[in-house]
Amino acid sequence: MKSLKLFTTVVELGSFTAAANALELPRANVSRRINDLEKSLNINLFFRTTRSLSVTKSGELYYNELLKTLIALEGL
Repeated sequence: MKSLKLFTTVVELGSFTAAANALELPRANVSRRINDLEKSLNINLFFRTTRSLSVTKSGELYYNELLKTLIALEGL
């Protein structure tokens, strides 16, 4: 569940650094956990360059489905 919250935070804030700051985690931990999540799902969630980070189409789909699930869970 922590990796899912981390993923949504990275998407919403647009960077690993911003997510790390918001969640009070080291940036390296954020990067590693996102890499682990991508490996477990066998998809790339983000396009990475040295200067930018953007969400892939698969990442967008995963994010949208994840939000629906989180909203449903909150309603229980």
